[in-house]
Amino acid sequence: MPRIAIWPLDAGLTVSGTAARNAKDKLIAFCASTGSNANGPLPYYFQRYQEAYVQRQYSDAAPGSSQSTTADYQLIPRNQQLLNYLSTFTQTAIPGFRRNV
Repeated sequence: MPRIAIWPLDAGLTVSGTAARNAKDKLIAFCASTGSNANGPLPYYFQRYQEAYVQRQYSDAAPGSSQSTTADYQLIPRNQQLLNYLSTFTQTAIPGFRRNV
């Protein structure tokens, strides 16, 4: 079972179309990706739909998705998949213990 990185990374959807990840974010993304699908390695990290700094750079931009309780979940299907994966995994019985975690 892959581990999931909890540091939220930018989904790469910026107003200007430029990459929003710095070197540290790219390293975390590389280390927390495994397997593959048609688009490349599967990310096992949560993504932010829009970083808050975008609002500061562009006056007409919406506030960052960190200001919403649902935007990152609703707008990024991979976040939904990861939460379902965690939910299923934490409901599975652990050998040697009587109850689920």
